[in-house]
Order: sequence, then structure tokens, then C-alpha cells
Amino acid sequence: MKQGTIDLSTKRNGKEVKWQANAPQVESVEELVTFAGDADKALEWVNGHLAIDAGNAGRPRVRDAEDTESDADAIAAAQKRTAEYQPRGVKVGTGTASKAKALDAIRELRAAGSLTDDALDALLAKFGA
Repeated sequence: MKQGTIDLSTKRNGKEVKWQANAPQVESVEELVTFAGDADKALEWVNGHLAIDAGNAGRPRVRDAEDTESDADAIAAAQKRTAEYQPRGVKVGTGTASKAKALDAIRELRAAGSLTDDALDALLAKFGA
């Protein structure tokens, strides 16, 4: 498993402190499954992070809403943004080669018996398959 450099920051004693650290980076779906322990744990981990990231994508819509906008309208807009969340770098409807590569990886895991049909169907639906 390779390491990637990440930028971090936090507030300490009223001032911002910044630093860099190395963090684990997987290079394939197979490596993610191995790193997590098995396919179910990898899927659980990914889904947990997707839920957190999706919520973080919607939260500013409520926080930064105009005073004239109702809470209900701001929440509805945030719910839409959360439901439509995609990780950075994902472009829907483009990247045929990337989709094909991802689908091949998913199919390999399926052939190996590493993913349930329900989990596979959810992943395949992401790519319109």
C-alpha cells in the first residue's frame, strides 16, 4: 500500500496550525477490500464515508441560507444537494473508459464471490448499468 501526503489543519490556542502527514492510499478495489478485511467491511466503510461527505455537502446550504429563506426551503435544497452528492472528480455521463474499468473491477469481485448481488446492483446503478 502506498502513502500519500495530505494537508491538515486545526485551531490550537486560538490560532490555526497547519502540517502535512502521510496517509494510506489504496491503488485498486482489490487492495481496498484487502485493507478493510473483506468486501462487506470495505463497502460499509465506503458507504459510511459517502454518508458523511454527502451530509457535509448539504450542510452549508442550510448554514449559509439567506435570512429571507425559510428553514424548510433551505433544508429541502440541502436534502437535494446531499442526495445528489458525488465524490470530487466524478463526472456523470462522461469517462467511458473509467466506467468500463470500474465495471470490470466490480465484475471481477462478483466472479470471486466477494460482493453480494444487492451491493453489486447498487454499484452498477451508479454507472447506469
